Amino acid sequence: MNDRLTVPALYVASIGGAIVLSALLVSVTGGSAFAVFDALVDGSLRSPGAWGLTVTTMAPLLLVATGAIAATRAGLGCPERRLAVGGRL
Repeated sequence: MNDRLTVPALYVASIGGAIVLSALLVSVTGGSAFAVFDALVDGSLRSPGAWGLTVTTMAPLLLVATGAIAATRAGLGCPERRLAVGGRL
């Protein structure tokens, strides 16, 4: 598969897998997966001010994640910490 298609396909598959797993867990506990997803979309997108709150909450998380990715790719940090999270020396 072309590299330009592999990365987006991986993201779509990961998000789809997370949604399916969430629905399965909600269903196993006796809840309605559709009601949970409706509440999720309602709280994060549909209600007044939800877009702003979602972006305000998401921006610092993306900033920290971007910094962590850059530091990891640059090889910064101690090797012991990388071993603790499954890295290799």
